[in-house]
Amino acid sequence: MIFLGTGPAVASPPQKPAAPSLGIATASSDERWQRVYVAKRKAARKPKDKLAALGPVMSGIATEIARIAGDPEGAFLYVEITQGWVESSVFRRDGKVVRYFDWEEGETDLPDLLFDAWYLESAKKNMRWSVLECVIKGGKFEVKMRYPDEVDVAVEDPERRRAALRAQSGKRRVVYPPAQTPRLSGPVA
Repeated sequence: MIFLGTGPAVASPPQKPAAPSLGIATASSDERWQRVYVAKRKAARKPKDKLAALGPVMSGIATEIARIAGDPEGAFLYVEITQGWVESSVFRRDGKVVRYFDWEEGETDLPDLLFDAWYLESAKKNMRWSVLECVIKGGKFEVKMRYPDEVDVAVEDPERRRAALRAQSGKRRVVYPPAQTPRLSGPVA
């Protein structure tokens, strides 16, 4: 949209300002407005101190793990991420077994939080982690990151997740919920 008159260049809420009656609508100017708005939002989210910004994001990830798995004690998050996609799995020790927790798209903010954490890292080659392993033990959130020079997540390998899970839980049997079980409802008996 091309607007006549004065006012803010970009509105702070995610709504476009109402066009005055003399405005001329064009697709290219509307797209330009969207690009400017998105760029300003990204700049506002870009922290000056990465660690100060990473703390709340990691806290959000831990909160989502607790929401997905119920009791977070003994929960394990395994993530593989690269530009444009993220794969994450949540497990939790439950006695002699390890339970896998599944969710449907839109039920959790976990993927968005993982991308937020990933984008806080430098875009320089091999500076962004490609594998993230998080464990909650004794109320502490332990994180291990692996980088592209250590593991290439562009090559699909289900054994990476299994090996990480074995390292965390030993030889415990993994219990997956039946397909008809309601999601995010806690452990499956």
